[in-house]
Amino acid sequence: MKPSQRWSFITWMILLSLMVTGCVGTRIGVSWSATQVITLYGQDRILVAYNNILSMVDADTGAATRLQSADGQIRIDDSGNPRLWFIDGHNAENAQFFTQAVLNQAGDTTTMILPSYNNRVLKVDLPTARLDTVVGTPLSGPVIANAAYDDTTIYLGLKLRDVVALDRQTLRQKWVYSTDAGIWAAPVLADGILYVATINHLLHALDAETGQPIWEKPVDLEGLPGAAPLLYNGHLYIGSYSHMLFKINLQGQIVGRYKAKNWIWSTPTLYDGLLYLSDLSGGVHAINPETMTAIWSVNPSPRGIRPAPVVTERYVIVAARDGLVYWLDRRDGATLFSREIADRPEILSDILYVPANPQRGVPEDLVIVSTTDIGKLLAAFTVENGRAAWVYGR
Repeated sequence: MKPSQRWSFITWMILLSLMVTGCVGTRIGVSWSATQVITLYGQDRILVAYNNILSMVDADTGAATRLQSADGQIRIDDSGNPRLWFIDGHNAENAQFFTQAVLNQAGDTTTMILPSYNNRVLKVDLPTARLDTVVGTPLSGPVIANAAYDDTTIYLGLKLRDVVALDRQTLRQKWVYSTDAGIWAAPVLADGILYVATINHLLHALDAETGQPIWEKPVDLEGLPGAAPLLYNGHLYIGSYSHMLFKINLQGQIVGRYKAKNWIWSTPTLYDGLLYLSDLSGGVHAINPETMTAIWSVNPSPRGIRPAPVVTERYVIVAARDGLVYWLDRRDGATLFSREIADRPEILSDILYVPANPQRGVPEDLVIVSTTDIGKLLAAFTVENGRAAWVYGR
């Protein structure tokens, strides 16, 4: 790593850590994107949240999504130009977005629930991209981690402290669980239990109905947890800045460990009974979850890999801070080929996998990565051969 690259990353990490722990306020430019697949007007689209803006792009072409009327006609502005699906947080009291949306369906109406960094939750009518109100529903703190939810409740971890449960329809608060530190990683909901990792190194288990703790005491992860745990076969698997991937039983006891080469900043990916993990030394690991030992461990990149791997029958696909996307052989981790994004901007957000669905406008399986370069915010590649499909910038 060049000295300028090293100090750029260290500076970014300091700013991010200060922001997350509440020592400084966020600012535009210190951010990462959140992406998700949403079906709109019968076609698959990519919703991308970055800084103050939410935009929608067509999954097959990367073109900005045009708003349509109820009868399928493209909506036109006063100058005769197509209207685009677009939400500007400046119009909602300077809202800033770090997370995916939660979709509520009621009859023919689809509403997006958007937690924001400015201490509120917003509602948006999906087909029209219209805010229900610019004020939204107040929260006691900012949100930077994705929500967990079921049919009736949305669970949010707040940046500074506490977990809140909100009624999914009314957004009224159901309960609050008080924590001593903020929440960076998305909560995980399973079988009526909410698992929440806090930045003071602890993993909590809560009764999802009441918010009361299940375990006698939280589990010490020995370092800051950067991503949600994975629940598999009666155990939780979660990494932290301690370099460790922990295996924890549902009684809150650590029963296994795997040591990576650096900070673990993503959730392990489960495929065909194995766990696939990346770390911030550029390491990628295939791990037997029963024994917590490596099937293989490789370093395809000289720089760190923050996103979780995307795994297919043939490939383990990872995206690194060097602006390259790598296709590894799932059998042994050997690098088969890589693809470069122009000017090689950093890739920090999780990779989005979009399966082929010709009926919804996606002819081939795609992987979509998000960079820190606003002009190349999204880049899509075909899964099978890494062909560059499109690039989207604002």
